Amino acid sequence: MTATQFAWECCDCGDYQPTPKQRGSDAQCWLCGGATNGVGWRRKDALSSNFTDHNIAARLDSSTLCQACAATASSVGWEQYCRAHPERGLWIHFPEKEGKTVRACNWLYFSHVFTPSFHEAPTRKRWREILAHPPAPPFLMVMAISGKKQILFRGRVSQSAECFWVQVDTERVLVRPEQFSACLSAFEALYHVGFSKDSIVSGQYHTGQLMTVGLTVWRELEQAIQPWRNKEPGLMAICHYCAQKPAEPIESTIEDIPQPTIIIPSAPNIQEPQLDLFF
Repeated sequence: MTATQFAWECCDCGDYQPTPKQRGSDAQCWLCGGATNGVGWRRKDALSSNFTDHNIAARLDSSTLCQACAATASSVGWEQYCRAHPERGLWIHFPEKEGKTVRACNWLYFSHVFTPSFHEAPTRKRWREILAHPPAPPFLMVMAISGKKQILFRGRVSQSAECFWVQVDTERVLVRPEQFSACLSAFEALYHVGFSKDSIVSGQYHTGQLMTVGLTVWRELEQAIQPWRNKEPGLMAICHYCAQKPAEPIESTIEDIPQPTIIIPSAPNIQEPQLDLFF
């Protein structure tokens, strides 16, 4: 079972079968490489012409998509899932605007966390909780930052809550909860005193804000974030996405800023999933 197949199974909303004319003949899925079980979709019927990632398909010798890949690349598949689970409150269409055509929702517009028999589309704030306290494995995490590309098929199912994968748009990031929490604390310390997220990631700060914060405070905060910026760009991208402003204004301070301990694994320190790699 590939990751898209894992995701669709977690949705628990039935099959997504093609009509006889839409049925493909290949045994393996062109996109994820998984088994089609004889009821796959012809690629030209399953994928929009806007899909451009043909070069990273798993089986270029196939012209068939499995039901899971077809469903998770389609607004019709999204609607089928939403109607099967109305209790989750997911949108089938975006809110209507006067004079505008109603726009259907699709998987690519949302982030996703899949666990057996459960799915969640986390907000930015919710991601902070999930990454610090992940669910019991196995699970699949896909963080759609741009909301412009199908990325669910790029992800990987994780088998450990101590070290796991997050598909962040087109990049796959290895996350350890304690590292994420420390990096986020250092990131938000700078964000809370007025520096922009982009400047924290790049290390290029606005001179006026430096003077407002004070160089002494800034140096201490910058010292805490610098190791993460240099060695963990993936975590920095995640923090850029989910860092939050404080509910109440806070004063510039260097107290209680966690000093990060960087652990760079030579290889992913997780068990290889029995579920194959297929956001």
